[in-house]
Amino acid sequence: MQARIHQLSAYLASQIAAGEVVERPASVLKELLENSIDAGSRQINVSIENGGLGLIAVQDDGQGIVQDDLALALTAHATSKITQQQDLEAIISLGFRGEALASIASVAEVTLQSRPLGSLQGWKIHSLGEQQSIMPAACAPGTYVEIRDLFYNTPARRKFLKSEKTELLHLEEVFKRIALSHFEIGFQWTYKGRTKKLDACTKNNALSKRLAPIYGASFIEQALYVEAEQDGIKIWGWISSKEGMRAHSDLQNWYVNGRMVRDRLLLNAARQVYQEVVMRHQHSAYLLYLELNPRDIDVNVHPTKHEVRFHEARFLYGFIAHALKKALQEDSLRSRPSLPSAKPSTPFLKNEFYEQPSWAHVWPRLASGNPTEGPAIQGLLKDKIALWSTEQGFKVVDIKGLLATFVDYHLQKASCSESLESRPLLIPLMVAFKVPENQIEALGEYLQTYGFTLGVVGPGKLRISKVPAKFSWIAWDEFFKNMLLEIQHHETVQQPKFYRKMVDFMSNFEISLQQSQEILEEVLQLIAAGEIENLVQSRIIKEMASLDFRKIFF
Repeated sequence: MQARIHQLSAYLASQIAAGEVVERPASVLKELLENSIDAGSRQINVSIENGGLGLIAVQDDGQGIVQDDLALALTAHATSKITQQQDLEAIISLGFRGEALASIASVAEVTLQSRPLGSLQGWKIHSLGEQQSIMPAACAPGTYVEIRDLFYNTPARRKFLKSEKTELLHLEEVFKRIALSHFEIGFQWTYKGRTKKLDACTKNNALSKRLAPIYGASFIEQALYVEAEQDGIKIWGWISSKEGMRAHSDLQNWYVNGRMVRDRLLLNAARQVYQEVVMRHQHSAYLLYLELNPRDIDVNVHPTKHEVRFHEARFLYGFIAHALKKALQEDSLRSRPSLPSAKPSTPFLKNEFYEQPSWAHVWPRLASGNPTEGPAIQGLLKDKIALWSTEQGFKVVDIKGLLATFVDYHLQKASCSESLESRPLLIPLMVAFKVPENQIEALGEYLQTYGFTLGVVGPGKLRISKVPAKFSWIAWDEFFKNMLLEIQHHETVQQPKFYRKMVDFMSNFEISLQQSQEILEEVLQLIAAGEIENLVQSRIIKEMASLDFRKIFF
């Protein structure tokens, strides 16, 4: 017999919806915590039993729920957070769909009791399956939600859950990430009689009171503060310095208007900045907050609201990358120790040197007590010089001269034969320009030989989609801003003076220790092969005693 189309019951529909919203116990905790935050709570307490399958309880001191709304709170598509379609265009609350509690109630035993602020009487609703009952309750102002026996009526879902220990780790991760989203709220975690507290704090003392217990002391010691604002968009937070790389990517958290997200655009923006300074298999750590107009973001694109969609994605990508790169560059320019007076190379290997921890940021391989054997760059100073150890002792490498030599060789080679190898940008770079379009078109043709792909995409907008793969240290947004300013002073891009300026711009960016080592090795090989004249070596590599350190610092 042919099956007929029929309307599903509300209870069955909620169980189906629970498959999207309630993936595991941690999903339940996330929804409950977000409800407490939306209620304006200043203290949230969490209790867990049996990896969340036995009990997930959340107590807050928020605004509470009035008696008449208790039953609606467990009904699908019932919410106090939006009232009309226009509200979806500027969502300011963490929750808004009105389906989380209903979905949870369809797969667990739920007790919800609440007392609104200013009310003398509290009320409680108990839900098990399709049975519900409401009764008076003696309780403190705020709301208490108790979830027991999760997935009791869907054994197939329980079968796919991990061990209690694994589910507990997921619960703790959600708790920590939510706690990092709102410093002004105090949080408490209780499991098996053991309680951990995170006191409410401000941004000024968040490092010690909120980040230290979660991110650890090693991150706090070398964290760099980031803050930038442009066109109504603000980014702030903390990122790891170059010396603070980790073996895992577990400490990378983004928050958009107070909402924790795992958005690819944000993750890739940070990854691009750090890929030039991290070694292979290393990861950065950061805690970053993005604030923008709610109308410029769509949070209604994923069932769990982990992903978002930005209206100005390309601009945002460039804004974030620029802010993070600037913080890393400024860190390289400050807190560097002064060099000792020039001495023979051997004193650098004395034990007294290793007792000065501040030097670890300048000559990391030496400060570790295990300098790299054979010819190798041991460290960089102020992005101007590098200490290079050879069999004849220590020498100093002029970083800008090295980069200029490297860039000039490959650009000249490209102009004489074939184009440089290109790499596509994950998200094309958009740069504004004010010069005539014919100059931009001429620039595009000129740079195509060197591995660039760019073009005009609108009035005053330049789109760069490919850049030379060889020059990975360059911040391309800054490079093109400089080039567009420079083009105004030249009748044609074919002038030798314009080429020299381009090489100068490319050689003026910060470079990592590993990149400097690789480039120096390639340049020395090219000199040995006769591809670059020997005179260049004496210009970029000097003896320690011949260096005038006053020109570096003053």
